[in-house]
Amino acid sequence: MRFANLHDDIGNDIYDHKDQKDRLDTFHYPRFKQGNMCFSAIVCCFDGCQDWNTMCDTIRYVENAILHSKHFSFDDTKDIQVFMAVEGMCGIDKDPEERIDWLYMHHVRLASLCWNDDNALACGAKKGNKPLTDLGKRVIKEMNHVNMAIDTSHCCEWNFYDIARISTKPIIASHSNVKGLYNHYRNLSDPQLQVIQSKNGLIGGIPVRWFVDKKENNATLEDFIQVLIYIKEKIRKKEVTP
Repeated sequence: MRFANLHDDIGNDIYDHKDQKDRLDTFHYPRFKQGNMCFSAIVCCFDGCQDWNTMCDTIRYVENAILHSKHFSFDDTKDIQVFMAVEGMCGIDKDPEERIDWLYMHHVRLASLCWNDDNALACGAKKGNKPLTDLGKRVIKEMNHVNMAIDTSHCCEWNFYDIARISTKPIIASHSNVKGLYNHYRNLSDPQLQVIQSKNGLIGGIPVRWFVDKKENNATLEDFIQVLIYIKEKIRKKEVTP
């Protein structure tokens, strides 16, 4: 069995280890092979403190590392096919159309408006609950225009429903579990699961144990499998009787 990953936080690791020019191949590739990974998002995460120039520097560096990799590529010509993703677009505080276009030109195909922060676009679930800003709405429309997928993981519920209402394309929760099994602020409610289903979207679970159950309960792999089963049952398309 081979696997795909919708959210792999290794973009920042590659950037933070610039002294290791081939870190993607020498450090990360063996782990991909061990896990039978064939396809992945390589994510650059921004926690709310970075400006646009910092975002650009990070993304350009990681993009270049992929372009020069022996094993990873943006197409199917090498062993592992990848695309770039951004978690938190705190650097977009003006010119949203131009900046989304720049991200797309640099192989970013999936992005979330915020991490756990409250920025010029959106509000993270850990920061509270309020609507998208006007700038955030423009970002959603431009992401639709260039066919960049919108990731709703980390955003607050109000932002989630704003995104679902404004977006004309499917939406994604790349790494979110379910409130029906564990009521964590990062997890999705049943109505949110149904909204993603109604928009032909995609949900990826997250096996980090404190999103699966309370830390003191020491969640297991079986507990995480139950999360995946729950998501499957909730978003399964109903069969149409002829």
